[in-house]
Amino acid sequence: MSKKHTFMRLVIVLLIVSFGMYLRFVNRSNKELSMDEPYQINTMKVSLWYAISDARRIMQFPGDVLLVYPFYKLFGENKWGLAIPHIIITILGFYLLYILCGKYFKTTWGYIIAFSLVALNNNLISHAFEIRPYAVLANLGIAVFVIMQYIFEKESPSRIMKVLISIFIITVILFHLYGSLIIFFAYLFHILFSRKENTIRYFISKHLKYYGVSLLIALPIWYYFAFGSDKSYLKSFTQTSEGSFEYIHRGIIPMAKGIFGNLICFKKLYFLLAGLIFAFLIPHKERLKQIMFFIVMIMLPIGLILLSSIIYKYWFLPRQFVWAMPLFAFLIGWCWNSAIVYFMGKFTNKSASLP
Repeated sequence: MSKKHTFMRLVIVLLIVSFGMYLRFVNRSNKELSMDEPYQINTMKVSLWYAISDARRIMQFPGDVLLVYPFYKLFGENKWGLAIPHIIITILGFYLLYILCGKYFKTTWGYIIAFSLVALNNNLISHAFEIRPYAVLANLGIAVFVIMQYIFEKESPSRIMKVLISIFIITVILFHLYGSLIIFFAYLFHILFSRKENTIRYFISKHLKYYGVSLLIALPIWYYFAFGSDKSYLKSFTQTSEGSFEYIHRGIIPMAKGIFGNLICFKKLYFLLAGLIFAFLIPHKERLKQIMFFIVMIMLPIGLILLSSIIYKYWFLPRQFVWAMPLFAFLIGWCWNSAIVYFMGKFTNKSASLP
């Protein structure tokens, strides 16, 4: 690919990202604080230790409180000052998406589709600058996937990279309950597609050697926050499993509409879902990997969240799988990219065979 072509692709991506950031700033400017934001802000009015203890009491991890707390001390309750870390993380999320697309995409259309889906997704726009953990979770899915890919590709990382990755793993696991879920499924996907290079046992053994200490540090603290609190407060939300389906309705078709509609959350781009069908049906080289990405990175985690919501009689909400939305956008872009490459190859071969 020529430098000119690469530059034009970068310009197009930057335009889409700029528009996506503009929508997020406008949304934050026009919208009042959500119902839950004042609660998180109020927890920061006291000592940091009390804020962490209060998070544990209601089965929440203190990741976002720790992230925003220094900015509360600097800016008080100013919503823009408090949003600074989330603004930075949102920009970083777009950058990591560009890195990920660079490893899988061969066409500019793949980039346009993936970035448009992320930029225009109303769920991602709504949560981007909120003083809530969902602003960070929306970007953790991509970040974890990129790091896990590096872990499997790098045979022998440097000592500093081992330390940095270990810190990253601890941070993700302890940031939010879903952090461990994101890491588990990203690791599962990569280990399933690394068996040709070596055995599963080899990879697990190597990674435990490099990063096992981070798990030893993180897991006891994770248990403390995940299981060390009184779960009776959940009864104040929903009393029956029927309440779980108040926002995404029960039934195969209604649920599929609710899940896929929220994964894209921009009606004018729903037609791009056809890319899944094209890519899953045509016999291209990456078809199996894309199907497994869809199952392991999208459907299994969302299914587990749904099951948890039913068990604990809590609402099944789009914000619970907000971290999967950029990954789904990447998958749609990847599928369209593969379909375009496949049909372009067929057309080229047919043209070459003509007399």
